[in-house]
Amino acid sequence: MPKARAACASCWRARVISIKELHAGDGYRYLLRGIVADSDQMPGVSAVTAYYTEAGNPPGRWMGSGLAGLAAGDGLAPGTQVTEEQMERLYRSGADPLTGAQLGRAYRVPKSFDERVAARVSALPAAMPPTERNRMVEQIEAEERSRRVGHPVSGFDVTFSPPKSVSVMWALADHGVREQIYEAHRAAVADVIATIEREVARTRIGTNGVAQVETAGVIAAAFDHWDSRAGDPQLHTHVVIANRVQGPGRQVANARLARIAVPGHGGHVRALRQPARRPCHGPARRRLAGAGSGREVEEHRVGARNGVR
Repeated sequence: MPKARAACASCWRARVISIKELHAGDGYRYLLRGIVADSDQMPGVSAVTAYYTEAGNPPGRWMGSGLAGLAAGDGLAPGTQVTEEQMERLYRSGADPLTGAQLGRAYRVPKSFDERVAARVSALPAAMPPTERNRMVEQIEAEERSRRVGHPVSGFDVTFSPPKSVSVMWALADHGVREQIYEAHRAAVADVIATIEREVARTRIGTNGVAQVETAGVIAAAFDHWDSRAGDPQLHTHVVIANRVQGPGRQVANARLARIAVPGHGGHVRALRQPARRPCHGPARRRLAGAGSGREVEEHRVGARNGVR
């Protein structure tokens, strides 16, 4: 492997993959905040270019082999832009994002804290003295606040983040280098999702779900984000895998899916390594000066040291 490619590969071996459950209801809405505009409103502007011209993130895109089975087999093309209506159908109701037809049972969304309190307070006797009523309201609120309420899982937010130094290089490098880093990042994400479909995603069938069988692929919505919550440059992607699959079980066996977040998991390390072997050309070295120090940043000064332009 050429030196430049080897150095670029090191950028991705330290990637972090985290996973958390997405609960049915309005849990998906945080991914729709801060989206710049529909792609139709940004003709000829790539997502990377938009980072420097717009304050926000690009719209989400659909991915996963399970898209082919939607809409009674008509399917949805990977890369199609995600709409809010589609997100609501799939992640709130467990329905086909295109047609609204149920994919298994609808999720039972529990009532909110305010709704539960209001229902109990409305049942109090109208003639109850104000002092007693206030005491009962406080008691009801305390009881409802301490109550453990189960929320059905509508999806799994799998977040892919390269090392901080890669995000710094991505933010400070010239357009050509940024595009290559971004494309390598997206390719790595796609490879991991393909590995999940091939080796991890299963659905449970039979009594107590004792048998696990393969699925026809996952249905997922991917959202690229440019910044951390603190506002620092941080290239990362949220891939929300729906807890709905084509097949008799309809739901993902989440214990298997959780394994991909274990540090050093062989499957995702191998998958992430391959896209990184493409060269990261470009004069990124001088742009990294002052962006941080230490071995990790030094490893990513790809190009100048190896004579690549």
